[in-house]
Amino acid sequence: MSVSDYSADNFHEFISTLNSTPSYLLKQSKPLSEEQSLLKPSPKEWCYKEVIVHMLSCSTLWSNSIHLMLSLNNPVITFVHPNKYYPKTGWLSLKTIDLIKLYTLNREEFIYSIEGLSQKKIERTGVIKERTHSVYSQIRRMALHELNHKSQLQRTAENART
Repeated sequence: MSVSDYSADNFHEFISTLNSTPSYLLKQSKPLSEEQSLLKPSPKEWCYKEVIVHMLSCSTLWSNSIHLMLSLNNPVITFVHPNKYYPKTGWLSLKTIDLIKLYTLNREEFIYSIEGLSQKKIERTGVIKERTHSVYSQIRRMALHELNHKSQLQRTAENART
């Protein structure tokens, strides 16, 4: 997909996906105890809490890249891998419900910052790892990434409950 493949319908669908994630996390976590949120489906898979921390890392980093694109003309943005970022945050030491609260606040602030953007702003670009990305392509990336992890969270939560 080209960075200029903007579609207003798709954009609103992506925003809807991003808006729905915090309540989805809360719903999936409600029946889980803190101990259950730490159960891994298998040794190589993340537990429920680790998935949320990963998603929060991605959301934080990608939201920041979007804010840079909106603030600066075609910025060169340093790539930070989310899995290298979150160990420095201390987020894994938080209770799962507190992670969801943090995620929700992060997401509310992000949605507020991008509501009502003009198409011109949505098409603003930046360079990450020598590739041009747009506000639109980063929002699309966030939404598709979260859809993937929502199904992973559902499987992980179901496994932890059994």
